[in-house]
Parts: sequence; structure tokens; C-alpha cells
Amino acid sequence: MKCLKLLLGISLAASLQVASPGALAQGGGEKALTTYIGCLLDPLENVPGVPAYQLVAANLIGFDRVVVWRHACLDNPTKSAILIRVFPHYPDMTLLTGSLISAIQNGNNVGPFNLLQTTRDVDGYTGYLDQPRTFILAQTNTLPLLLEENDAFKLLFMTGGAAASLDIPSKASTLPVYGYAIEYYNTGTGHYFITADPGEADLIDRGAAGPNWQRTGLHFKVWATSAGGGLPVCRFYAPAGIGPNTHFYSAFPPECAQTANEPVWIFEGVAFYATYPYQDGINVCPANAQYLYRLYNNRFAQNDSNHRYVTDYAVAESMMASGWAYEGPAMCVPR
Repeated sequence: MKCLKLLLGISLAASLQVASPGALAQGGGEKALTTYIGCLLDPLENVPGVPAYQLVAANLIGFDRVVVWRHACLDNPTKSAILIRVFPHYPDMTLLTGSLISAIQNGNNVGPFNLLQTTRDVDGYTGYLDQPRTFILAQTNTLPLLLEENDAFKLLFMTGGAAASLDIPSKASTLPVYGYAIEYYNTGTGHYFITADPGEADLIDRGAAGPNWQRTGLHFKVWATSAGGGLPVCRFYAPAGIGPNTHFYSAFPPECAQTANEPVWIFEGVAFYATYPYQDGINVCPANAQYLYRLYNNRFAQNDSNHRYVTDYAVAESMMASGWAYEGPAMCVPR
């Protein structure tokens, strides 16, 4: 069994009493623990709302995925608490005895944190992480510095010689910005193409991308910034002559990295932002999102590969009926 020990840096004093929400510690301008976490309601949410920020394939620290999001305080809209949902590496169990989970904000080191399952769990979580769990990131009241709720910070996960980090934007920048991915079809090559760039769509409409491109009439909503979904969708192009003259998109970082290592594919940047369909160990999308299905034309042998991305499963079924291979939900896009 592979075990990961995340050591809690500082434990709470046994005499700490849970105060009312918003209570201030006495002396030194320090905040009581409940100042930071008392705005939350029990039980905690299992699935993050929007926006959420994801660290995917973090199995170097024993996790398959970590999702972080801000939870607004009901009694004070200017403040928010930071929640974290950890997905352990199956089938192994992660031994979560504490944390070397910390943060950097405005050049200052913040933490380490306690991982609380409820607003009353002042001692923090200790035990095997055998299923996805949600925690509140909280410090003890013995530390004078807490995360400023509205400022950006970098969350750090460290154990032994391994480390991973995740950038969390400021609260002001976390409002989701939406766009639309427009689908095109080339009547000459039989290829499909999508773009969420209005300028690029305009060029295609005016023939700048070559002949035979026309809109199919289908489109789907996307997040235009990381505030909405957190994961950049990589876009690659395999040019004609050496490749199949097609584009490929993915929201799964390992798949993006694998494609980048193949000489025929040229990285063209981030197409839009999406989430990866993985919640609680099964492939489902958050409540605010829907599947984007991926289909493949099975023409690798002819150097004519092409993928199509659709949100309507009935369209996917019609493509399968015409011989295209169904590759399943590729990512989650906003409803």
C-alpha cells in the first residue's frame, strides 16, 4: 500500500474554545479560527461550485486530483473561506495525518493549514483518505497571518522531495466569463473544426482558412477564462503533408503532454477553459456543466484523422451510425 504522510505543522491548543462566527482573538490583531471558518454551513458541499480550480494528476503527492474553491461567507460577503476537495489515488489509500499544505500570498508564506471537515472540527482530520473528502483550510489562532480572503495566492502541496502548486486568483477575478465554440465543417475534406475565438471565426467565414468551410449551426458554451472551469483546453494542429490536416483538443493535462511529445502535432495554445469529467471516482460533470462528447473518424491509416466535439448525444449517436468511433465524454463545458 502506498501511503502519503502529510504532516500537520501546528496543532490547536486543547483549551481552544469555539467562538461565535466572526469572533476576534484577543491581542496582537490575530484572528480566531472561527473568524475564518465560522461563515460556513455544515455539512460541507461535496461538489464544488463555480469557480473551482483543479490540480489534476497530482499523484506525485498521492492524489489523483485536488479541487480548490472559495466559499462566500453568508454573514459577510466581503469574506470567503477556502475549501479543498481531495481525491485519493485508487486503489491505494492516502494516510492524511496533517499537512505540509501551505500558501504563498503577497510574498509571504502562509500556513501550514489544518484540514477541517466541519466548522467544529478544530483538531483537524487524521486518518486514511479512502474516499474523496472536502476540507476547510484553516490555521490555528496562534498564527497572526491568515489568507486575505480576496487576494490571489499560490497553494503548495509538499511531501518529501515532491511538490505541486496551484494558483488561486483573487476573488475579484473569479467571476466566470463565458464564450461560445462555433463548429465548422469542410465539405471537401469531411473534417470538423471548432473555435471559441470570434476573430478566428470571422476569418473562416470570410474564406481566410481556405475553401469549403461552412458553419454547421452547432455551438456550445465555454469558459473564456480559468475563473470558470480552471483547466485550459490545449489545442494542437497536425499540418497537411506531414499530418492529417486537423486539430485536436483536450482538457486532460496528461493527454495534452502526450500529444505535445508527438512530432506531428503543433501546439497552438489554449482554445478555451473546461473541467475534466471526474467527480467522486466516476466520470460525471459538476451540476453547472454538461458533457462534451468526442468522436473519431477512424482514418488514422489514411493519414486523415479528425475528431468531432458535440454536447448533443443524439448527434453523437448519428455519427456512430455513420461509422465514427465514440470516445466518450472528453470534458465538461458550461450549460
